[in-house]
Amino acid sequence: MNEYEWKCEGLECYPEKNGLVNVVFKADWKVIGISETLNEESENITASLSGFQVLEEITDAENFKEFDQLTNEEVIGWVKSAMGESKIGRIKANIDKQLNILTEVKVKTIKLKLVVKTIVDDEIEQDV
Repeated sequence: MNEYEWKCEGLECYPEKNGLVNVVFKADWKVIGISETLNEESENITASLSGFQVLEEITDAENFKEFDQLTNEEVIGWVKSAMGESKIGRIKANIDKQLNILTEVKVKTIKLKLVVKTIVDDEIEQDV
């Protein structure tokens, strides 16, 4: 059974709206699916999906929370609420499909060391 970790990657807000400051209206999210299957380095195989969600508008001070007091869990709760169960299910199904492919074909990640050389021309052309 795969596990899913939801992360808020960023927020967009109105600087001021209805007398409130930094009113969040959109959240960038990432869901990481974690398989029980281990790769060659004995790490869980993972796959992810990212996107954004426009959030329900908060128009009154009673339900408003200060920007610097927001937590990942709270924002992800808003994201999931705005998405609905159907979209959440499609996201998980997409990640499950990715994980199935990665576990079936035993994908190996090879990290390359690239050497980058920059050539600088010492001569400077001048207009006379």
